[in-house]
Amino acid sequence: MWQSVSNKLKIFIDYTLFNNRNLNEEINISLMEDYLKRCLPQICSVEFVYPKRIAESIGINKRFVFKKITFIEDEIKSGNINEILELMKSDFRKNSPEIKEKLDSMDKELLDIAVKEKCHLFVTDRSTFIDNKLGFKDKNILIVDLPELLNYVESFLSGFYNFFKFNNPVFGITNPDLAHMMTSPLFQKALFKTSDLLAAKNNKVLNEFSRTLFFNRYPDLLISIDKIKFYYLQRNIYISEYGKTTLPEFDGYLRYYIYVYYSLLWTICDITAWILNYAFELGFDASNRKDRGNIGLSKKKNDFFKKLTEISKELADFLLDDKFQEWLELVADVRHQNSHRNSSIASALFYADGKIDKLTDEEIDKILYPDGKVIDNQEMFSQEFIENQKKLDRTKYRFSKMEKVMDTFIVLDGGKRLFDPIARIKTDLGMLETLNTKIIKTLDKKT
Repeated sequence: MWQSVSNKLKIFIDYTLFNNRNLNEEINISLMEDYLKRCLPQICSVEFVYPKRIAESIGINKRFVFKKITFIEDEIKSGNINEILELMKSDFRKNSPEIKEKLDSMDKELLDIAVKEKCHLFVTDRSTFIDNKLGFKDKNILIVDLPELLNYVESFLSGFYNFFKFNNPVFGITNPDLAHMMTSPLFQKALFKTSDLLAAKNNKVLNEFSRTLFFNRYPDLLISIDKIKFYYLQRNIYISEYGKTTLPEFDGYLRYYIYVYYSLLWTICDITAWILNYAFELGFDASNRKDRGNIGLSKKKNDFFKKLTEISKELADFLLDDKFQEWLELVADVRHQNSHRNSSIASALFYADGKIDKLTDEEIDKILYPDGKVIDNQEMFSQEFIENQKKLDRTKYRFSKMEKVMDTFIVLDGGKRLFDPIARIKTDLGMLETLNTKIIKTLDKKT
C-alpha cells in the first residue's frame, strides 16, 4: 500500500517567533480551523507543533496562542532556554564565538526535533535559517518565513478544494478563480483598478482583451502557482515521511504546471501590449496579420514603442529598461523553447558517479533477487509481467544510487543558463504588479 498524496500538513514553529509577535493574529489559525470544519467532507488538516520544554520555560503553554497547538517532547541540550532567549535579544552571535556556537547548536537541535517529528515546514523569521535554506536541504524540511508559510498552507488547502485565504477568510467560496480575485494582493492593489479604468474607455475590442486578461489569464496564472506549490510541497512531504528518494515523485505534475505557468506569463505580456494599444489608441489592428507582428512588449517592437513613447515616455522607459527586458526575455525563452522545440523544464537534476552505469541488468538482478524470487507467488504471473517488474525494479535501483543535485530547474542555451523556476515566482509576480501600477498611473493621467 502507498499514499498517493498526503492530506496532513505539519508545521514546526521556531520558538523565537513568540518574542515580539501575536501569531494568532498574523496566522489566524483559529479561523482556519473553523473554516476547515465547515468544509465537507473534511479531507485535509494542518497541524502546528511547538517544543514543550521551551514552551514551559517561556510560558507559551499558559497563554492563548492558537486554538489548537501540539506541544511535542523535546531534548534541547544546548543550555538553559531562558538564558538563550536573553542572548537572542542582542546580536551576541557575531561578537562571541562561544555564544555563537551555543546558539548554532540549539538551531541544529531544533531542526533535528522538527525532522524527527516528521514536520514538513519550519517557520521562522531568523536570518540564520532564512538566508541559509540550501544549507539545511539535507534535513528534508522546507525553511519558510511567515509570508511563505501562508502561501504554502493556502496552496496545500487548495489541492483539496479548500480555498481559505488568510487575508480574507470568506466562507463558501467553491472555486479558485473567485478566491484569488477576492483575496490576491495582485488583484487588490492593481488589477481591479486597471480593469475599471479600461472599462471607462467603452471600446468593445479593448473590453474583450481586458476580460480575457483579468478574469481568465491572471486567475489561471495564480491557480498554476497553487498547483506548483502543492506538488512541490507534496514531494517534500513524501521525502520527510519516507526518507530521501531519487524517484520522480510528483515530478510530472511539477513539470506540467511550470510549463502552464510560463505559457500564461507570456500570454499576459502579449495581451497587455494589445490593451495598451487600444487604451491609448496607438493604431494597431488585432485582426491585421502585419499589425500582430508589430505588437509586443519586447524592445524589438520599434513601431509600437515609438507610438507608446509619444503617449507616455515614463511607461515606455519602464518597459524598455534592461531589468524588465531581461525578465521578459527569460519568460519568452522558456515559453518558446518548450512550445516549439525541446523541453527545458526538468523536475530534478541527478548526479551519478559512473559506477552504477557500468552495472549490467544481470548484476543488478543478483543484488535485488539473491534467491531468484522477483515477487511473491510469481508462478501465478506471466513471464511478461515478471520482466516488466524487473525493469521497474532496476530503474528504481539505479535512481537510488544517484544523488539529487537540484530539485526543480530550467535549463536554457545548452546549459549556460540554469535557474529554479519556483524560487523566481515571487520576482515574476512583483514584476507584474509593478507593470500594472505603471499602467494605472498612465491611465489616470490620460483619463
